[in-house]
Amino acid sequence: MGSLFSELCEMANAGATTQLIEHKEHRFMSFAKVVRRLLEKWNQLEDWFQERIDKAIRERKSTPELLPIADDKLSLLQLYGLLNPIMALNVKSQKEDTNQVDVLLSIFRLRKTILDETQPHKDKMRASTNAPLFYQVRDLTRLVKSTRALLAKLFHKISSLATRITRGFASLQMLLHPSLKNQDFNLVKIVRLCNEQLIIDPEQPHLRMDEGAVNRNVASVKDAVLRRLRALMLTISTSSAQIQLQQKCTPAQVFSEELMEFAEEEAEHVEQRNVHEARIDEELERWFSDPSRLLTTTAKTESILRFWKHQQDENNYRLLPNAARVIYAIPASSARIERDFGIIGMLVTSHRTSIAKHNIDMCSFLNRNRKFVDVVNCPRLTDSELEQAVPANVLVPLSSYQVNMPFAARWEREAASCSFDSEVDEDCQDE
Repeated sequence: MGSLFSELCEMANAGATTQLIEHKEHRFMSFAKVVRRLLEKWNQLEDWFQERIDKAIRERKSTPELLPIADDKLSLLQLYGLLNPIMALNVKSQKEDTNQVDVLLSIFRLRKTILDETQPHKDKMRASTNAPLFYQVRDLTRLVKSTRALLAKLFHKISSLATRITRGFASLQMLLHPSLKNQDFNLVKIVRLCNEQLIIDPEQPHLRMDEGAVNRNVASVKDAVLRRLRALMLTISTSSAQIQLQQKCTPAQVFSEELMEFAEEEAEHVEQRNVHEARIDEELERWFSDPSRLLTTTAKTESILRFWKHQQDENNYRLLPNAARVIYAIPASSARIERDFGIIGMLVTSHRTSIAKHNIDMCSFLNRNRKFVDVVNCPRLTDSELEQAVPANVLVPLSSYQVNMPFAARWEREAASCSFDSEVDEDCQDE
């Protein structure tokens, strides 16, 4: 937020507090709720302050001041128009849902609307029954203009950090969505906008990239997303081929080992990479030309994972459904990553030194997407399987015919002596 908090404090009172104690950036969005509450009760606040003044006049006392922010209602209205969509995105990004593409589309929409300093933004406090009101750039206050510039700068900073963390999986999730797989309609537009508005030299803010550099960057981003998807599909294809090869039975030798070594020809090693790449190219080409869409009923629209399950069950694709399961299991936003690591940190903090790293990673994976994998859906063990799973070293035979007789006799004598001693002690106490 930059100097937003200090600016608001200065508007309220010169020399007021300019730093929020124990301030945390990811919790600053609660400020939007405070602004909304002020705007909702604005008339009541003005009436209350005016009544104080009238009462002081009637009692012939010194008149108190008016509402300190009486002249800043327009700034608060415009400021809430910036904060409200970001607050909604913050809530949406922490949702446990398989439709994570919605988060990325919301970010793109923010970048093309309120974070674009050349575009007007909508008044979010206006009732839905009234006609929408948009504030033009020339009508924005100085505070709102500076806040908008700082938010846009922070957006690019956090976006680049999240891309490095997730390795661009958010773009891959959009690429495997049947309604958003055309990169020219979504990804290319936002990449072109960011490059065209990028400031090359801070000392010369009017300088921008030329058209050729913008086109090269757009082509580079598209190629990078496709390369990552192809690399994942190639890994799936080669691993599945190796499993199938291991499952094949080795033919029995007809002759002795010496004769086989003498007469058998060595099998030529055939490179299968070209075969896998050709299969990947063919599957991607069919996917980009496939007109299939998510099934929509009167109740709701099917999830993206269910869509790919249908494609796999109908044998339309072989590699893309497995790639979709991997891609959609990864958080689409830094907020979800923070939530997952926060929960896992609470789980393992007291046992951090005694829990292996791979166990922590597995807990994090299971927490990422409940619809992707759910441990409670495991099949119930039968009685026979349960008996086989019990280790033999924890079983102790207690049947009478299996008990060693000398040991049994000694145990009976010890039990009898203990009971006799207890009876003697009770008699002594009674006397």
